Amino acid sequence: FKAFIALLDNYERHTGIAEKVTAQEQRENDAFLNAVMSTPVMQYAHKWLKAQGLADANPIKFKRQLHQLWFELYKRGGRVEDSCGFEHVFVGEVSKDKKTGGDKVRRGC
Repeated sequence: FKAFIALLDNYERHTGIAEKVTAQEQRENDAFLNAVMSTPVMQYAHKWLKAQGLADANPIKFKRQLHQLWFELYKRGGRVEDSCGFEHVFVGEVSKDKKTGGDKVRRGC
């Protein structure tokens, strides 16, 4: 939980403002990935995804795949890289004063 909580202040919630990933934030991303990769749940998920042909058998390559899916920045319709999967799902974002993503997850919608 500590590794997860450390990530929550790493994001600019308003879309359209470029995200800047600091060296400290990158270390926090890596610590989170290391923590989740060591859990039985993620080990099972990796095994299942391998069986489906959706993940590399090598755990290091799978971790890189997770990093790409969760933490690599992308553009949400604008000109700047202002979002990532982790931010959208677990933190939430504000676009044109409308909350999207994580806020709905926290409210159970």
